[in-house]
Amino acid sequence: MGDDEPNPYAVLQVDPHADHEVVRAAYRTLARLYHPDIGHQDSRRLMVGLNRAWELLSDPSRRGETDRLLRERAARAATATRHQASKPGAAGNEPDPAAHTPVWLQRQPNRRVVNPWGAGAAGPPPGRPSGSIVDFGIYRGWSLGEVERTDPGYLSWLVERPEGRPWADEIRTARHSADALAAVRQRPKRRLFGLG
Repeated sequence: MGDDEPNPYAVLQVDPHADHEVVRAAYRTLARLYHPDIGHQDSRRLMVGLNRAWELLSDPSRRGETDRLLRERAARAATATRHQASKPGAAGNEPDPAAHTPVWLQRQPNRRVVNPWGAGAAGPPPGRPSGSIVDFGIYRGWSLGEVERTDPGYLSWLVERPEGRPWADEIRTARHSADALAAVRQRPKRRLFGLG
């Protein structure tokens, strides 16, 4: 991994401490969303970045090496920032935040969207929020209620993961309520007074 390559965790929109399954799920979701066969205007460029990020993070030894290189890169950037800030008259010198940001995450002059994935890979929340807000992954920015209505299987998966522990009780309560509502809807309707 070179110094000019984007952070693969940022490309896949996952936490650097995420489990391998989370990284794989993020890659697969983004690859399905931005595969060149889908016809997104930047799909080839996006898929090259996604494939490179997955290549760096899929193998445990390669991921360890990538983590080491990212720590070294951060240390060099911090040293350069401290060195530049110590120069006389350098108060206005700020590091360029776009230096290691993937190209498609940078502001484009003729495009309104900075990040083509919106809040998360699933896009912006559908509305009618209820419950806590998910702050990572494909449903970043969505409430647990919105995720439950759209993809209940994701919550079943999330409650078993370490990332879902903060919301485990809330997810289980929401799942129990949804199951109870589904059971009520599936009961046969009673006929009143022999009519109908």
